[in-house]
Amino acid sequence: MKYSQLSAPGASALAIFEFRGTAEEISSLFGINLDDFRELRLVQPQTGHLDFDQFLLLKVAEDIYEGHFHGGYGVARALHEFLAAQDWEEVPSQLSLISSASSPLALRLLATDKCYGQLTDAWRQRLLTPPRIALFGPPNAGKSTLFNAWVSENRVTVSEHLGTTRDFVEVPIMLGAGDDAIAATLIDTAGLLLVDDQVQVNDVAAVEMSLGLLDEVDECIWVLDHSTQLTSLMSELLLARDTDNDLLFINRCDLPRCDTPTKWHSQAQRLDMPENKQRCATIEIALFEKWGAPLPEQVS
Repeated sequence: MKYSQLSAPGASALAIFEFRGTAEEISSLFGINLDDFRELRLVQPQTGHLDFDQFLLLKVAEDIYEGHFHGGYGVARALHEFLAAQDWEEVPSQLSLISSASSPLALRLLATDKCYGQLTDAWRQRLLTPPRIALFGPPNAGKSTLFNAWVSENRVTVSEHLGTTRDFVEVPIMLGAGDDAIAATLIDTAGLLLVDDQVQVNDVAAVEMSLGLLDEVDECIWVLDHSTQLTSLMSELLLARDTDNDLLFINRCDLPRCDTPTKWHSQAQRLDMPENKQRCATIEIALFEKWGAPLPEQVS
């Protein structure tokens, strides 16, 4: 039992869905009798099935039906939820895939059945829903400076004072260039300083928000400070995480090395380029290397 939304997502005059199932399965889905059904019928779903207005049902071919519903956004959303609850499998239509494409690479790879079928689940999800990528690390490691350089504007305040960033800021960006660009959301977080009695309430809340994001985002990028030893909080976090799945970088490499470097200082990739834009490009390259090519063969 499979279905597709043939009309574009969003509000419109009509929301058109295709259903692939037997007459018995369609009858059970909407609580109707299709014994004398020929080509089309105005259907009023029975109580306990769909809880909204009547719709037009067409028989397109054997075991293939179309439902023409009112096109309000809420109707389409309710229908998706209803079908999922009835264990109907959604097969995205070409139009819905193209309409949901948020980047040149997504449009290129989602526009043909051949490419869509070859994508890994991870890449398919990445193209349909832009990944959320967060910068984590201790205060004054240069996260906000990298963030501003990445988004090409001064979105967050940069200061030598601890705790300048007290909230997380997220901005849509494009990774890569040209036809290979992919949409993402970049997040700058508050520095993970050690919370004790000397820390202000706002700082405690900021650290808690940053910690809450750790398991919510799709990619964690750790930015460490070459000149400063890790706090116990940072060490505990890195020990507790599977950092093999994260990306680690060490920033401010122009400053003297801290007296007690850790294994993470040694494992992290150095951001020793003179320009912040170059450092952002290095992080982008590391992300694409981690993700691998979208298709079995390298995308041209």
